[in-house]
Amino acid sequence: MSDWEVALGPSALKAHLGWIDRGGQGSGRLELSGVDLRGARIGANLSSARLEKCDLREAHFHLAQLHGLELVDCRLDGALLDGCDFEEAVLRNCTLQGTRAPASDFVAARLTACDFRQALLERTGWNDAHLENCDFRQADLQDLTLDGAQLQHCDFRQANLVRSGRTPLGSAEQALFRHCDFRDADLTDLRASTARFEDCRFHGARAQTVFESGSTLLRPDLSP
Repeated sequence: MSDWEVALGPSALKAHLGWIDRGGQGSGRLELSGVDLRGARIGANLSSARLEKCDLREAHFHLAQLHGLELVDCRLDGALLDGCDFEEAVLRNCTLQGTRAPASDFVAARLTACDFRQALLERTGWNDAHLENCDFRQADLQDLTLDGAQLQHCDFRQANLVRSGRTPLGSAEQALFRHCDFRDADLTDLRASTARFEDCRFHGARAQTVFESGSTLLRPDLSP
């Protein structure tokens, strides 16, 4: 039996569900540290579980319930996270390079120092999320929604943030971007008329529709 089948076995998951049913009171919460979960197949309810320094590379979280999940110093490179619920999740210092997470929901999540380089994140929802020092270089974020999100020091160089025309997707209304890097990114048709960009870099970006939409641009940097 693999490490992940032991760590996420029926008894552990049953105890965690009981903890959820008790409103997070008492014992039973799933808390894993330093566990090898590579290639795990996870479709269970891991809401509010805590995983620290776990290896989740190539893991498959198909439509998993991950509301309020806490991931700290975890590796999820190449993981499949399609259609997952990360609402109000907390991710810190995690690597998710090449991760595939189409249509996953990160509403009101808090992410710090996470690496999404070359990740497939089309149709993901980030409304009201808080992101700081996250790396989305060359990531596919087509048709994402960022309404009300706050982002600081995030790197979107060469990322795809194109809106394909399917409303309400492709929106960043009332979002706040501070010190973000959009150099050579594609923001074609992204709806951002009420967004605010402060001290962001745009050299080489395809962002004409954003510039002409009425969004607030403070001290934009167009240098290479």
